[in-house]
Amino acid sequence: MIRVKSGMVLVLSIALCLSVAGGATETRSFAQDGGHSGNHATYYVDAHGGDDGNAGTSARTAWKTLDKVNSIVLNPGDAVLFARGRTFRGSLVIGQSGSAEAGAVRYGAYGRGNARPVIDASDIPDTAEVESHQAGILAVDRSHVEIADLEVTGAKTFGIFAGVGSDNGSISDITIRNCRVRGIDGQVLSPADVQKGGIVVCAMWAYRELDGLDTGNVLWNSKASAIRVERCIVEDIGGFGGIIVSAAGWGEDAANRGGDIRIEDSTVARTRGNGIVVMYANDSLIRGCVAHDCGSTETPVSAGTPSGIWFYTCENSVIESCEVYNQKSPGIDGGGFDLDTGCRNCTVQYCYAHDNQAYGILLYSGYESDWLPVAFYANMGSVIRYNLLENNARGNGSTTEFVGTGDISINCYDGARWWGEPYNGSIYGAQIYNNTLVWNPAAPAPAFCDDFGTVGTTGISISAYYPEVWPEGTPKAGTANLCLFRNNLIVTDSPAGTMLNAQSEGFTFDNNLYFNRNGQASFRFGGVTYGDFAAYRAASGQDGASLNTDPLFARNTERVCGGAGVRPSRMPSARMLQPESPAVDAGAVMVQGPVRDILGNPVIRLPDIGAYECIRVISGRTGHR
Repeated sequence: MIRVKSGMVLVLSIALCLSVAGGATETRSFAQDGGHSGNHATYYVDAHGGDDGNAGTSARTAWKTLDKVNSIVLNPGDAVLFARGRTFRGSLVIGQSGSAEAGAVRYGAYGRGNARPVIDASDIPDTAEVESHQAGILAVDRSHVEIADLEVTGAKTFGIFAGVGSDNGSISDITIRNCRVRGIDGQVLSPADVQKGGIVVCAMWAYRELDGLDTGNVLWNSKASAIRVERCIVEDIGGFGGIIVSAAGWGEDAANRGGDIRIEDSTVARTRGNGIVVMYANDSLIRGCVAHDCGSTETPVSAGTPSGIWFYTCENSVIESCEVYNQKSPGIDGGGFDLDTGCRNCTVQYCYAHDNQAYGILLYSGYESDWLPVAFYANMGSVIRYNLLENNARGNGSTTEFVGTGDISINCYDGARWWGEPYNGSIYGAQIYNNTLVWNPAAPAPAFCDDFGTVGTTGISISAYYPEVWPEGTPKAGTANLCLFRNNLIVTDSPAGTMLNAQSEGFTFDNNLYFNRNGQASFRFGGVTYGDFAAYRAASGQDGASLNTDPLFARNTERVCGGAGVRPSRMPSARMLQPESPAVDAGAVMVQGPVRDILGNPVIRLPDIGAYECIRVISGRTGHR
């Protein structure tokens, strides 16, 4: 949630290596010779050896400053290349768009080695009239733009910013590739003053030439589409977060949103707020990314209440093969992954969340504005599958709402609209299956003070009202209906650990495996705590095909074949299964389930319980059990 806490055409970067005297190589961001190639021009900039009086059409006649670059008019397909190893002071302002027919306008690097050219925006005057829009690279109302192989540092507000300047505006086909953004202040001075950070693409609020983001002017019918952030490093960032994309104006329904957002193979580290956030987007993807050591803000006003990687009001979108660890927050949240308010048919899969302050994964349905319909905020059709969650809930749980929650936490906002009508969020049709949860909270703490006021240390915390559905089939506020929790494996070493704290009859639990290695597992369902598995199952009618036994995790990796899943070098082999495990073939077949596990191993016949399929290595070959 935004609590004031955020055919596809893929343009590929081509590294062209040219042999030069002495065996050295010159590396350019784009495969294009100097000067003019057809109707496309390439310009060169060198902060040491250049001169703004030069032609700029070759490395030998390079320009010198960003002021010169900002003064020229580029045509679609033109490129500006900056000398590697040089530092350029000021801000790069992208003044023209490319076109789908002639190509993007491109900004990149040339020269020997791999050092990125540095754009240092720390020298921009720190005055009131420019403070709010200090950006290292700035593009407003620009489309068909490619930025590659550059480093940005020192800006007060944004590292790289692309935005929309007015209602009914749109931007599209923007690629940011292999860039590093570091040391951005990202000043956030009030609760409304969000979305400042490292790499920011914003179609939510108007961007004003002198005032920066006008958070009092929500855009209507604005869109950002076909946005690519690839192989970027974003670190040491103040403000709302590291990589932020809002693809539409606040409150736009799915038909009026942008989409096709792709954030891939990128790392965000040490932010004051969130790691990676995509908002108001359709058909989008976050894949192969890492967010760690984020959320260092001391007060919510400075960066909200952050999480690692999350969607807000997105549709048909996926987070996969990502990792979040050491996420913190000054208040609520502080967890790994989040499918938040208004998400429809979104998925978190093949991910690894560990050592975070609060939850591993959150499903949330909240409330942000009195003028939007209640159904707008419902969380519908979310899928959480084949994830490894361990060693989360590292906070002490004494002062914040979500600290100490389960590895999987499901929560609905509990409150009222301004005229007094009760409003509680809705979770509808969630499917949570084949996850492995290793639940060892740092200290006894309430799992979650849910709508019924229950507390307890849990592996999964469900907070929602009993199921009701509006006549037209949309979920009524305060409901959890037609939700599944299956094929999940929960293990704890905590003697006081409760396996689940389920308050909603809208969930079905089955084909799970629960095991407390230091005592009898206990369960809380419908407000009643059961001291053993048999009593819980008999009274609740849940988990009829589930197990309460040792899953027999693998003792070594010889029995297991790694695959193409999430960062296998960081995956603990101790969470895989022995061939003799009771979890093998004990899962239920999920109709829309994937055909591989978290490591890319095939799911054959009946699925195993948990995130790993047991694969045996036989005589140098891989075999399935």
